[in-house]
Amino acid sequence: ETFEAAVEHIKKANARTDHMLKLYGLFKQATVGDCRIPAPKMMKLVASAKWKAWKANEGLSVLDAMNNYVDYVAKISKDFKPAE
Repeated sequence: ETFEAAVEHIKKANARTDHMLKLYGLFKQATVGDCRIPAPKMMKLVASAKWKAWKANEGLSVLDAMNNYVDYVAKISKDFKPAE
């Protein structure tokens, strides 16, 4: 519930690109698990950045990825208050 609220909240926020990449990686880890796709070609800058952000969370459990996502949204968006 809190994870879904954080996802919806950040969709409406105007977050910096570096924040969005970190959140992308945590979201993919929380919803898909470890990255099992090969790295894209370096010339594909956006795809490569997303892949690296996801790969950085390898080994993190689904629950930990969700909690880290919620904590990070709360950190970068002062108007988001996670439910307790």
